[in-house]
Amino acid sequence: MLDRKLFKKRARKMLIDHYAILVIACLFAAVLGTAYSSTLSQSRMTSENTINQAVQTGTDHVGLPNITEALDDLFGVKIKDPVTVDEDGQITAVGDVKFERSKGIFSAIVNKMASGGFFVILLETISSIINSGSFGNDILIVLAALTLMFVSFFIRYTYSVMFRRVYLESYLYDTTKSSRFLFLYKARRVLKASLTIFLTALLQMLWNLTIIGGIIAWYNYMMIPYIVAENPDIDFREALRLSRRMVYGHRFDIFVTQLTFIPLFILGRFTLGITDILITNPYMECTMVQYYFKLRELARQKKASYADKLNDIYLAQKPTYDLVEEKYGDVVEVLTNDIDVRDLKNDGFRGFIEDTLGIIYKYDSREDAYNVAVEEEEKIDDYHRILDLRQYPARLSPLYREDDTSRVETIHYLRH
Repeated sequence: MLDRKLFKKRARKMLIDHYAILVIACLFAAVLGTAYSSTLSQSRMTSENTINQAVQTGTDHVGLPNITEALDDLFGVKIKDPVTVDEDGQITAVGDVKFERSKGIFSAIVNKMASGGFFVILLETISSIINSGSFGNDILIVLAALTLMFVSFFIRYTYSVMFRRVYLESYLYDTTKSSRFLFLYKARRVLKASLTIFLTALLQMLWNLTIIGGIIAWYNYMMIPYIVAENPDIDFREALRLSRRMVYGHRFDIFVTQLTFIPLFILGRFTLGITDILITNPYMECTMVQYYFKLRELARQKKASYADKLNDIYLAQKPTYDLVEEKYGDVVEVLTNDIDVRDLKNDGFRGFIEDTLGIIYKYDSREDAYNVAVEEEEKIDDYHRILDLRQYPARLSPLYREDDTSRVETIHYLRH
């Protein structure tokens, strides 16, 4: 049995040490619907329950075929068309069509396991085309649906990997750069990683039809985003089998650990999700990261199938100083440069306005030299953290390419 108390203790320390960036990472995940999306719905529930009391459903939906009952029964997905009617049955207001899961004891689990974004978009598109009666409207509907699917595929599924990468790099190192959110784009692995997460979500949706099978599948696949965050080049089937092998024998332990967060989720109900955003979500994610690294270690020790794909070894252990110095040898000389940006700052009222409000009175050669000096100072601080083993050394990553040095590590400082 894994040590839950130890994992949660380490998770709390990890959250405290990297509080700002980890909270922001989870907040964006909730906004994009990547993870913890139910958090933001808490604040909308009260207001939605006080309006549109007379709502037509099923065959009475305006502009929608009668698919409501099937969706509601199968997935707990309710198509909500807020139509307000008066005493004579006349429609007085029509709101936006909303899709929500609100039925049954499994609704919360389904919300956590898969949002069904592609499925809902497809149904709404087909429904709208059938009822539009206009070829021009059909074109607009299809274009809108394709846009939503594009956003879902290249942003939502991609972010599922990128924000986990930030958490993985925060596991061992003292600082994590915000630029690491874009590591998939810099490594040019967006399509590969997004496809893996998309296929996982699709397979999860199919398993959800069996309910119990959907719950088991969710635990089987829960390590896939972390695996892809470590190695975006891994094949979908390899990630699937590796995740299943990693959690084998530990699913119940993970389940019990998640139950320990129930008091915090109850607190979130009273705070309209505020404590979920500020505490619970990042705390739970840090705990899952602790589990990931332990299960990763066990999989490598047992030489599980495809465990060799977990090849970013410096996520789990710090490199030696000599190795980092060798890889960053070209920047060691830069660290000896004595840069004092104070000599280039403007004095008096102009300097006060520029430093306080960020408003540049006049962009001249002095201002340009100041920006260059600040950029160099930031880069030097960055290199110091890497050489002191306080920040993940990107050049030791299996994804690093020599020709990407300037593009990946350049810091652009802007005061305006």
